[in-house]
Amino acid sequence: MSDSTKKLMNIQGAVTDSWNVEQIWTLNPGFGYQIQACPRVTSDATTVYNFFSNFSVPMGETELFYTNHGVPISEDVSWDYPNRYKVVQGDDANGYYVKKGYSTNKGNLNREERYYADVAFDGSIWFGFGNTDDNNPNYINAVNGAASPSDPISYNSTGYWPKKLVPYLTASANSSFVQKGYSWPFMRLTALWLLYAECLNEANGPTADAYKWIDAVRTRAGLPGVQQAWSTYSRNPSKPSTKEGLRDIIHQERRIELAFEGRAGWDLRRWKELQNLFATPFVGWSVQTLAKTTSAYYNLHTVYQPQFGLKDYLFPIQKYDLLVNSNLVQTPYW
Repeated sequence: MSDSTKKLMNIQGAVTDSWNVEQIWTLNPGFGYQIQACPRVTSDATTVYNFFSNFSVPMGETELFYTNHGVPISEDVSWDYPNRYKVVQGDDANGYYVKKGYSTNKGNLNREERYYADVAFDGSIWFGFGNTDDNNPNYINAVNGAASPSDPISYNSTGYWPKKLVPYLTASANSSFVQKGYSWPFMRLTALWLLYAECLNEANGPTADAYKWIDAVRTRAGLPGVQQAWSTYSRNPSKPSTKEGLRDIIHQERRIELAFEGRAGWDLRRWKELQNLFATPFVGWSVQTLAKTTSAYYNLHTVYQPQFGLKDYLFPIQKYDLLVNSNLVQTPYW
């Protein structure tokens, strides 16, 4: 196994390897939705009845992950952000992450390792699923059926899957899906580090101690520290030196590190950022196109327009309680 693959397994294993040293609070029973989160990795998988494969990651979520330099894709001075939707071929530099020679979108190349550990996409390498040879691995062919089979229900609506939630030992055989049980990590060490860094920044602004705990998470993910990354690669090199700038960095770092773990919604509520996020539609690729060609697949498609108003930050009081207790007052905006 290459060092690159080992790194991805370590990142993914923080969630899927039960009771590892990063897990602070873990819940039983195990996570039972692996067949929803997993793409059809092999031809055997297409024969499995009810292989839903329908946990779909919005493209906006995939674009949160950094470049391989550890800065946002829109800020990296050497990353071609305007042309990120162009179709290119996997190359040697990304060989352990994207199938070499396979046509994929340019935005999948030269990303940080958490992106490849957490997200599956058309052309992405899938270590495991019955094949642990990372020099001749499985890969996702979403254009020709991994995302959109003939079944109109069991399909992925964006062309991206939460790979992070599926252990590499998961497989399909004899027309059945074989999952590896694991206990759900309700709280992980890196989540505490980032929460502490957030508190330090809100109390004191950018300090060496705040940088220390953000960088602890980034080092684990194979990235340079915040100050080094932004000063070297970002179009906004002074961003980490202000309280507001470091706040934005910490917020994005949490959304990347804790992606698909059920934490982002609560973070976005307490930051009061969810309303702005839901003002834009969820988009993905045209996975249900009848023409199984790369040119037909790689067209942006609006999947869903979420609705979220100011009142949705608050829970309403049910009408029954208001009727039986006249001293209660309904939550604002409801």
